[in-house]
Amino acid sequence: MLERAARQHGVVATWQLARDGVASAQITRWAQRGWLVRLHRGVYAVGHPALTPDGHHLAAVLACGPGAVLSHRSAAAAWGLRATARARVDVTTPRAGGRGHPRIDAHRCALHPGERTVLRGIPITTVARTALDLGEVATRRDVHRYLVAAEQQGRYDRRAIDAVVARAHGRRGLRPLLAALGDLRPEHAAARSEMELRALELVAAHGLSAPRVNDGLGPYVIDLHWPDRRLAVELDGGAFHRTAEAFERDRRRDADLAAAGYRTVRVTWRQLTRDPGWVARTLARLLA
Repeated sequence: MLERAARQHGVVATWQLARDGVASAQITRWAQRGWLVRLHRGVYAVGHPALTPDGHHLAAVLACGPGAVLSHRSAAAAWGLRATARARVDVTTPRAGGRGHPRIDAHRCALHPGERTVLRGIPITTVARTALDLGEVATRRDVHRYLVAAEQQGRYDRRAIDAVVARAHGRRGLRPLLAALGDLRPEHAAARSEMELRALELVAAHGLSAPRVNDGLGPYVIDLHWPDRRLAVELDGGAFHRTAEAFERDRRRDADLAAAGYRTVRVTWRQLTRDPGWVARTLARLLA
């Protein structure tokens, strides 16, 4: 039991112990003595319940029985591509198992063998399949952000996604996934923040020419750069521009760029999200 738990982030399932030849009466005694701490029906932490996120994810998968995999929002978080604050864990299972667990969202589906893999010992949907499943429970923008993160981290595989799409007849997540794929632009891979991605969405939505993103210009890195128009757009999210030191640094930067023949426009988060039309019109006039 201890060896198995060591391989499984500190968790075991009764169906695994039964396969290992452990009698149910013995499992009951271990639980009564506190050696096994119940996490889900039929799944225990060995010794103590202080688990890593991977431990909690694997416990939920084991609770849904053989063949189950981590999926949807939980898989996106495990891949490190889309964080989630949800306490419930998404699991896809080929059978009805997993229903009734208070901290598990069980999704019943028979996965293609090419859509499942193992990550850090956890059975999980592939990055491509997770994109489709995410479209069933999240927004188009969430799927787009997931795909951008996958591209930034070198996990984006368009062939694998196309294979998933070809098998996705009738899936609710297909339309959001196709829309998110259509939203992808080469410049998204260079974006470092949600604000930059939103600005790029606005630029594309209004038919403006695509800028370079986080582009080097002398000693500076420009958020959005149109070198042919000698236009630099700085996105002031607030956190990095509120101090007196930041104020002085920004003014010096603007003066240096002006001396080099550049126009600098500063756009705030509030302007970008609450008055995007004004931002788009301003950029259009500057780029005309």
